[in-house]
Amino acid sequence: MASRSLKPGIYMEERGAFPRSAVAVETAIPVFIGYTEVAEWNGKSLLTIPTRIRSFHEYVERFGGAFPSKFSFVDAVPTTQQV
Repeated sequence: MASRSLKPGIYMEERGAFPRSAVAVETAIPVFIGYTEVAEWNGKSLLTIPTRIRSFHEYVERFGGAFPSKFSFVDAVPTTQQV
C-alpha cells in the first residue's frame, strides 16, 4: 500500500493483517425440471438426458415453450353484481 503523509515527518502505511479468506466465485447453477412442449435436438430425443443450456434461445430451440396444461382455472363461486 502507498504511504500517505499526515504531517511533515509523520507517515502512515496501512498493511492488511490477514490475507483475503474468501474469494468471490460464481456458485449459482440454475436447473429446470418439469414438463416441456418438446425434448429433442437435431432429431435426437433429450428425454432423461441432462442438457446444458447457455441461453433462453437454446432452451426454446431444444424444449419449446411451456407444456400445454389440460386444466383451467375458474372461479369457485360465480360472481353476480347487483346494483
